[in-house]
Amino acid sequence: MVIGEGITVSGGQTEGGSGYCKLPDGTLICYGVAGGYHDGTMNTITVTFPMEFIDANYAMVATGSFWSDAGSYRGVNCTVSGKTTTQAVIYQNNTTNRWTHKCEWIAIGRWK
Repeated sequence: MVIGEGITVSGGQTEGGSGYCKLPDGTLICYGVAGGYHDGTMNTITVTFPMEFIDANYAMVATGSFWSDAGSYRGVNCTVSGKTTTQAVIYQNNTTNRWTHKCEWIAIGRWK
């Protein structure tokens, strides 16, 4: 079975839904976008995964952006912490502005 450009799965059933993909070899990929309003200090976003990982040994990255007072999107640093099998906490830091932000994230680990 082909799942998009260049990804082929064989030997089992692939399951997917909103924000996740379970592969037959036990790989679980969860992804999404979170956001809100930032008050000018450290901001935390708790992400709840659409599917549970088997353990907290998954890899997760996040990238943030915000709508600045200047009227354009800008990047912001993100750090992932507080990982459990069902959620993780993303920290975003901007000490000078109040802004509306979004954070795109992906986590890759195991479901079995």
